[in-house]
Amino acid sequence: MTKNEIYNQLLEDCKSIIGESGYKQNVTTLESRWELGRAIVQVNDEMKRQKIYGKEIIENLSHDLGPGYSTRVLYYCVEFYQQYKEERFCNVLQNLPEGKNTNWRDMCHKHLKSTQEGAKNDKKEGSRPPREMFKLSEIEDAFKNFARDCLGIDEHDQLEDRWEEFEEYFNN
Repeated sequence: MTKNEIYNQLLEDCKSIIGESGYKQNVTTLESRWELGRAIVQVNDEMKRQKIYGKEIIENLSHDLGPGYSTRVLYYCVEFYQQYKEERFCNVLQNLPEGKNTNWRDMCHKHLKSTQEGAKNDKKEGSRPPREMFKLSEIEDAFKNFARDCLGIDEHDQLEDRWEEFEEYFNN
């Protein structure tokens, strides 16, 4: 084999490994989100039976679990579980058009009933707030807080660079 052939074979092997890793990560994320939804539903049902109403369960969990587990994500977890609770998790992916290539974002935006209904509502006139509703300075503050708190970017210059990239993207 030539040097180029060896390299090309290595490249293909690496791409295959990365692809398989991505698939495993998607499945692991989906399974953990389904399990989170199941756990939340079960505890909520138990609290209702004991007449201890778990109205704040999701808000508290979101706060205590930290970044990556917003109330929206946790509600999606609950909906994901409720929508597919009659199936074992291993069967869920087989019944989706994308199959094993489904990721969490696709699950939320393509397959959950509430997001499908939300997409229909978004198409209605006036359902989304206009950009002008938000002051650019408010968006900048929120962006920089997010970058600092969630991404660990502390340097002023890095924050400014990231903001400029975001602002350019947002304005296009």
